[in-house]
Amino acid sequence: MWSEPLVEVFEPNQLIRRDGRTVILGPAPAGHQAPPGGTVEAATLWAGAVATTLVAGLVSIVGVVATQTLPNVHVIAPSGGGDYVEATAWRLTAATVIATLAAALLMHLLLLLNPRPLLFFQCVTLLMTATVTLWPFTTDAALSSKTATALVYLSVGVSIATLTATVAHHVHPR
Repeated sequence: MWSEPLVEVFEPNQLIRRDGRTVILGPAPAGHQAPPGGTVEAATLWAGAVATTLVAGLVSIVGVVATQTLPNVHVIAPSGGGDYVEATAWRLTAATVIATLAAALLMHLLLLLNPRPLLFFQCVTLLMTATVTLWPFTTDAALSSKTATALVYLSVGVSIATLTATVAHHVHPR
């Protein structure tokens, strides 16, 4: 345990952290503008990304297993050229891992370079989730398979978006 406090209050609305960084809790003083990036606890962000990958991967596995219990219902995945194939749990989980790591990379870049990283991340993940959720309805698969696929993809997208944003909120306080 540390014997000295993590922060000390020197002026109203201002804290000085042990590492010497000043954190403004209230409005910034006149003429002062905070840099858009700031600092990011990268190790914590990527540890959260690994945990998010685990959760989102399990969501995809549960989705595939749940649809396998229904007669004539399959989760489908693109196979190129507008075609689709039945998605296996492994294939969908691999795609989920890639999507989760891509989301973490996007979040890391936004945290470093963007003045409103969570807003832009939410916009991107909302649009990506909508795209993959609506994709099955562009195929000629059975309606039951389209619906099941859309629900699985929606669940995976929401889990990636919410967990990644939650981790980012904790590693990059503003």
